[in-house]
Amino acid sequence: MNKFGAATSTKASTKASSITSAEALAKPDNKAGDKHATKPSTKFSPKRCNKLGSRPSTKSGTYPDIKIRANQGFTLVEVVLALALTSLILGLLSTGVYIVSEDWNRNSDVLDNSLDEALVILQIDRALHGAFPHSFTDEENLSRQIYFIGEDDRLSWVSTVSPQRSAGLTTWELYSDGKLGVQLSLVPAFSDDPTERLSQSAPKLALEGYSIEFAYLFDDLDEHKVWRDEWLGEEMLGLPLAVYVNLIPFAEYEDSKQPIEIIARIKNNNHRSIRPNTVFGSR
Repeated sequence: MNKFGAATSTKASTKASSITSAEALAKPDNKAGDKHATKPSTKFSPKRCNKLGSRPSTKSGTYPDIKIRANQGFTLVEVVLALALTSLILGLLSTGVYIVSEDWNRNSDVLDNSLDEALVILQIDRALHGAFPHSFTDEENLSRQIYFIGEDDRLSWVSTVSPQRSAGLTTWELYSDGKLGVQLSLVPAFSDDPTERLSQSAPKLALEGYSIEFAYLFDDLDEHKVWRDEWLGEEMLGLPLAVYVNLIPFAEYEDSKQPIEIIARIKNNNHRSIRPNTVFGSR
């Protein structure tokens, strides 16, 4: 028994010493452990990041706990300021559009009036160039007369030109109306005297704000051309060589209208079967 017990105690002491030496080798020195000890690593936790809703800091690589601000609506002050700015911008835009449209309409009206006046003047010039020595029979003395009544502020004549481009001859009449402007009357010319039809027709305002003056070119016996203030076809038995038309704007239209002059040469001034009266023209 003594031998067996001694052997057992020897084995136990030997096993204990081996365990103690193994633990000593496994555990490093305290000083060396302090120098070479490693810090515990922090692993990335997606669940934690999703719960916090924050990004990791660039220095430490950790995810600090940051509270997320909940989504909020606009305040009353912000809404009022936005509405005020919107109304201001819309007001400026509408004002600009209104000013531009008014200028456009004004310029369009001026252009339309200018074009209308230009067309009327062109028609008058063409009608004077196309003046025709229209003859008719006087019922009182049964004589042939030429229709052309020219005064200093009124002119009636027959022309081959018609604004409506109607067939046949057209009788024109221009005269001044001191309140409105130049009046124009148009009637067809037949084989009779068109004076009565002109008196029954309704005149139209051709040129607003203008007065009109006429002069008539006459070639006397000395072959001197003279401008006359009057020309009556029934006495002259012919038409003048040319007609001078002077359109003068009214005083209230002097700033917006300009004087206009027309000189129209008449080619068909003599009738083919009626000799003109040159004696009356020389007086």
